[in-house]
Amino acid sequence: MAPPPAPSPAQGPTVPGRPSPDPEALGARFPLDPSNPIRDLDEVEAWEAWRLGALFVDARRSAEFRAGHIPGARSLPLWEDGLEARLADLRDFQVEDPRRVIVLYCTGSACTDSHDLAQRLFALGLPNLRIYTGGYPAWARHGRPVAKGAQP
Repeated sequence: MAPPPAPSPAQGPTVPGRPSPDPEALGARFPLDPSNPIRDLDEVEAWEAWRLGALFVDARRSAEFRAGHIPGARSLPLWEDGLEARLADLRDFQVEDPRRVIVLYCTGSACTDSHDLAQRLFALGLPNLRIYTGGYPAWARHGRPVAKGAQP
């Protein structure tokens, strides 16, 4: 039996244990709303977005990302050197599908890094942003899959 085809770049990375990305279902569940481009997600919505293939972006420091992160997430630490290059990379990736859902997270509701990063991304023209308010601590606390190391 042949292995399944690799996802197209528009679908994002394949993550072990994660269902294949479903851009149509993701777009239907989390549609673009120009009047409200940055919205919060609760625990259930974040899990659903992850299972449907949303791109997750971790706004925490690199050391925190390496210690544990949501599988498939990209590290985009708001307060470290190289932010502008990372923002440009994400913007360029988003050009393939500007309506792609991006879910940002940090260390929870007391942390504003994901909200601050969302404002930066929106200013760059990324219009479909969600913020997982529980962040990585809630994700891990609820027994969701986690990854360690520098790779998504």
